Amino acid sequence: MANKTKGDELGLIYELLRLDSKAYEVLNGSIGSVVKTANEEIKSPIEQVMFFVLLFNVVIGINREINATSGVYLQKEITVDDKKYYADFVVETKGIVNTKEIIHRTIIECDGHDFHEKTKEQAQHDKERDRLLQKAGYTILHFTGSEIWADPQKCGQQIYDIIINSIKGSDDNA
Repeated sequence: MANKTKGDELGLIYELLRLDSKAYEVLNGSIGSVVKTANEEIKSPIEQVMFFVLLFNVVIGINREINATSGVYLQKEITVDDKKYYADFVVETKGIVNTKEIIHRTIIECDGHDFHEKTKEQAQHDKERDRLLQKAGYTILHFTGSEIWADPQKCGQQIYDIIINSIKGSDDNA
């Protein structure tokens, strides 16, 4: 696969905006600061793409679908059993669904081949971390860099579907 350039990343970002004109309307006044924040705070190209997918496709979609407010947190520090972990992204949704108060947290990890599961020890550490975070109530989703580059919209749709189904499913079990 050919290497992606900064122009390719911006092209993907603008494609996401074009596909969701309502997202563009909502963010039109602050789109410059959003792009600037992404470029300054997020160093990985696949994470930059995922950030915009989460913002425009997932968060705005969730906020439209249910009576809730969602946000995306970058490089969120999470403490579980006195251990600190950092998630690439956390999508947090709070609100009332069918009179039930919900708080749903989903961790999204962008697993580039340079940093994940290069050794057995690293793979074991990553799996243990995931289990601890799941025990603490987080849903954890991993996407490879190849998946994100090939079809960011599909990744966003999968995240959206999992979050919505989880929220609606937890409401059904109430």
